[in-house]
Amino acid sequence: MKKLLGSLMASVLLSSVIHSGNGAFADARQELSLRMDHQMVNMDVQPVVNNGEVFLPIYIIRDWQGIQLQWNQLDKSLTAWAGGQRYVLTNGSDEVSTTAGRDIQLTHPVYIEQGRVMVPLSLFKRLTGAAVVVGGEQEVVKVNSGGRRPLAYGDSRKDVKIFGNNEKDGVYHGLSLEIGGKQHHFPWSTPTGWKEIPQLIEADLTNDGEEEVTVLLNQGSGTGVHAQDVHVIRAKDLTEIPVQSFKEIVKEKVSSAIKHQNGVLTVTVTADGREMTLEIPDEDGSRTDHSAVGFGSVVYHSIENGKLVLRLGGSISPSEFVGELVITYRWSQDKLTAESVQFILFPEYQRE
Repeated sequence: MKKLLGSLMASVLLSSVIHSGNGAFADARQELSLRMDHQMVNMDVQPVVNNGEVFLPIYIIRDWQGIQLQWNQLDKSLTAWAGGQRYVLTNGSDEVSTTAGRDIQLTHPVYIEQGRVMVPLSLFKRLTGAAVVVGGEQEVVKVNSGGRRPLAYGDSRKDVKIFGNNEKDGVYHGLSLEIGGKQHHFPWSTPTGWKEIPQLIEADLTNDGEEEVTVLLNQGSGTGVHAQDVHVIRAKDLTEIPVQSFKEIVKEKVSSAIKHQNGVLTVTVTADGREMTLEIPDEDGSRTDHSAVGFGSVVYHSIENGKLVLRLGGSISPSEFVGELVITYRWSQDKLTAESVQFILFPEYQRE
């Protein structure tokens, strides 16, 4: 219990170090923006240029793989373990002691700003091995962690994390999911863009009293397009649960037709045996050349009332969507399959 309380206290102090003023860097100060692994990161203390030197808050690496940080409130020092080495950083000192027995001499001392330990860029790169570029006339610091920094956390659990692997041509070719300290690599892929951050949602989808982790991976978006993959993982052993594909569901449970006659476009969708008909004025027949409603260009998943829900945009042309197909999944025969399928018109197409 004492060890647990000690760890909790160290964690709290590390996240919010008591502020200690340091007047050596009062002048020539410029605040920078931070981009880590292609994601803009907003923090309570941003990187800065102080007297020509770039400084970063060390706490941004607290969750990186292979790195541990521990704050000592008594002497205002921070111990970092990285790459098999131990580094001791002290507030106001320009020397860093290491287990190798050779002190590292810094050009400017470590200091504390608003409760955050600030370290020079040279030391940050040595501790992390990260590729760092200061660009845009020194207005943005770009950090590439090489897959050591979590891309996202669970929506309610910080011990649920996902890491990107094998980055090439703007795509992570492989992702590692960590749950409760256990980690497993999956052959999934997702773009590195800041708009494509994975989502991790904890919910019991199998009704066994234990939560699974649903991983939503955005694969790109644009006008009339939003692609998203879904994976459901058992938290206890990190095995993947099969999820029936929307293509299979649409093929089995949905049919549609688009017909033009006498200046009217008639759209018919039958989902799970329920038919819906929509009539749209189209005098010259130029509204669409499709013969059926398209499903699959816009794909969104969510967890609603403890169930996996899929929404597919229903298009009658590349730019016109008249409704959405709502698929609710259930746990059956060791996989998640369609429980209900319903087509819902968007409000502007609904009859009063």
